[in-house]
Amino acid sequence: MERIKVGDNVVVLSGKYKKKTGTVKSVNKEDQTLVVDGICLIKKHIKPGKDLKNPNGGIVESFAPIHRSKVSIVDPKTGKPTRIKFIINDKGQKQRVSVKSGSLV
Repeated sequence: MERIKVGDNVVVLSGKYKKKTGTVKSVNKEDQTLVVDGICLIKKHIKPGKDLKNPNGGIVESFAPIHRSKVSIVDPKTGKPTRIKFIINDKGQKQRVSVKSGSLV
């Protein structure tokens, strides 16, 4: 079970976007990278061609992936970065729990 999933609120711990928060849009397990909404915005120059979205080319903005070690999940109670642990509830299901406050993520 992954610690960070799509839709989680995360905060960036290091780099250019330090202390900024956003929601996870996608997760790549092989590269251990995340795409976070509002973090790591890049611009790509597209050549004119047969592309249906941009037949004339131009500059396209998109979000670049960031490594999972540079982000941490935001604690629902305090709003600060926290680690995640797993517990097994009464029904035998795994649940993600905040280490600092003990609340479910």
